[in-house]
Amino acid sequence: MSNISEEEDPVAEVDAANPSTEIAETSVKGKRNATAEETRERILDAAQHLFAMHGFNATPTKAIAKKAEVPNSLIFYYFPTKRALLESLIQERNMLPKLHAVMDVPHDAGIRSILMHIGIHYLETSRKNPEVPYILLREFRSHEEVAVRFEAFREELIQMIASYLAKARDAGELQVKKGNVQMIARVFMYNLIVAAIIARYPEKPEQFVEEVVDVLLCGLVSSE
Repeated sequence: MSNISEEEDPVAEVDAANPSTEIAETSVKGKRNATAEETRERILDAAQHLFAMHGFNATPTKAIAKKAEVPNSLIFYYFPTKRALLESLIQERNMLPKLHAVMDVPHDAGIRSILMHIGIHYLETSRKNPEVPYILLREFRSHEEVAVRFEAFREELIQMIASYLAKARDAGELQVKKGNVQMIARVFMYNLIVAAIIARYPEKPEQFVEEVVDVLLCGLVSSE
């Protein structure tokens, strides 16, 4: 965020119950006039950082407004409640689209190479976008809507990994029973989640993924 001049007065607070056209383009602490979308994104940025650092319950909207450099009442123009702000953040900023963008693998790649590719790119994407995964893990036990999003995100990735494993099994590359494909995918995904969120990213991500893949595939890959 660029430096803000302390000499200029902040904009007077906008009455959330009677929003005016001033909200659409708000000048904040000497910044150029910001569009409604830019202001909304700045609020989401601030909430994302503070929720990840302190948790949802410990973050008052006044702290979000201060970090976003907007009047507190302006938050409630864009988001009717703090919970609505959390829901919008989780919905709009999950990293699944970013993961899909880097998950393409060659059709003729072996299952070991495919899992390596998925694992390394998952960790790299998590490293570049760490805050939303922290929020998901931190809040899913106390917020049903977060739990639903977290489960959907996790299960979609597990199903994607399972589909690659199933193709390898059907091609004779992987010697595994049908039901075990889902379990292998789930164990692989859980290891990635732990490494990316709980362990705060492994020191040597490629080596970590390689070791996990080798353990999971031990004795399962056809020697032919």
